[in-house]
Amino acid sequence: MYSPGQSKLKVALLGTGGIATPHVTALRLLPGLEVIAVCDIDRPKAEAFAAEHGIPQVFDTLDSLLAPARPDVVHVLLPPAAHAAPAAQCLRAGAHVLVEKPFALYPAECHQLSTLASESGCHLGVNHNYLFTPVFQRFMECIRRRELGAIEHVSVQFAISMPALSSPPHTHWMFREPRNILLEWGPHPLSIICHLLGAVTQASTATYSPLTLSNGQIFFQDWMSSMDCERGCANLQIRFGSQNHSLSVRVLGQDGEAYLDLSRDILRVHLKRPYLRLHDLVDTLAVSASTLAQATKNLGGNLLGTAGLRKPFLAQDVSVHASLLNFYQALAQNRPPIASASHATAVIEACELMWASASQTDRKGAPHV
Repeated sequence: MYSPGQSKLKVALLGTGGIATPHVTALRLLPGLEVIAVCDIDRPKAEAFAAEHGIPQVFDTLDSLLAPARPDVVHVLLPPAAHAAPAAQCLRAGAHVLVEKPFALYPAECHQLSTLASESGCHLGVNHNYLFTPVFQRFMECIRRRELGAIEHVSVQFAISMPALSSPPHTHWMFREPRNILLEWGPHPLSIICHLLGAVTQASTATYSPLTLSNGQIFFQDWMSSMDCERGCANLQIRFGSQNHSLSVRVLGQDGEAYLDLSRDILRVHLKRPYLRLHDLVDTLAVSASTLAQATKNLGGNLLGTAGLRKPFLAQDVSVHASLLNFYQALAQNRPPIASASHATAVIEACELMWASASQTDRKGAPHV
């Protein structure tokens, strides 16, 4: 990944929550890197994580990490409310930074970090790993081949199973304010919308199915938003607390349409074809053959993983690995990554527009959970 003779980049992890394991797993697979340190305010937790993953240095404050270890890159893997300030401190110390989603809580924080990165000459990226799922990468190959023509509309449906929603107490950050759940989960579908259509310029959002949580906060289970974007229009529907966890994307272009099932790793593309009455038959046969081939490949991979003949397929591990690979390739080539600070800022601005336009549902009588 890096030029011959160049020493390995020293990488540190800030935070040892659940997302830290996919990060360190992905980093182990990338050439030219060395994970030298982990930092967490809970030092015993950090020590246990370091011992499990063979990381030589452990710190419990960011100051102590940056001074002696002097990492080249820091992955900020803290809770969302603690992203902006540590990322800024790392940039000021001359370290490149990769932040977990969401980039920050407010657009102003995103702009400040972008400015600081530019002034410090450091690279700044965000782990929008849904852009790097295998099915989305296959779809982007179709876009690069111009198969769909200009994209005009994107529709996303996101259903999220949340056992914690029905299991009080509701102490997690995402339950502390009604807006937080949008920042916790919204960047996944919004990163796709912004990548395909550009920044969201206007949003009209309705919220439904309010619940009163054990902490007294109102929680909206259903969100529906219509958006104007730089290069087209989009719709986003999110259901929190669904019995089924799924994410699907429908893309309409001038020359065809595509359906992406990110949960099942299936892509279906319907194109305009130079046939008249045979069009429907030809299209159906082509799409059916492609879907069968994808499903067969996925099943074969899962069976081999279950049998221990290959590494089990874990969607998060695969997408995080591809996301980190893109970030470090961009760093080596001195260019912005796909999930750049600019892109991630547009995602947070879209969250802000959605929240600002959300209907203020009558909260009286909302059922308690």
